[in-house]
Amino acid sequence: MEKWVATPLLNRALFHEQMPWWVLLLLILGTVCIAAGGYVINDYFDIKIDRINRPDRLIVPDIVSKNTAMRLFQCL
Repeated sequence: MEKWVATPLLNRALFHEQMPWWVLLLLILGTVCIAAGGYVINDYFDIKIDRINRPDRLIVPDIVSKNTAMRLFQCL
């Protein structure tokens, strides 16, 4: 991860070039979408485990259907 994320960002900072606002916005948006997709797919596949460990926190079968969760994951 250091090679692809940290090094280019540090190189820009060391050379005093300002990153355009839209590049920063895309970086933040991409990070948020990747994290959200991970949370959605985890809730989708861990329904049985979450029923045992955290029955009060079931999102996929109770609030959102499995089909909707998979569509949301595909969009993210």
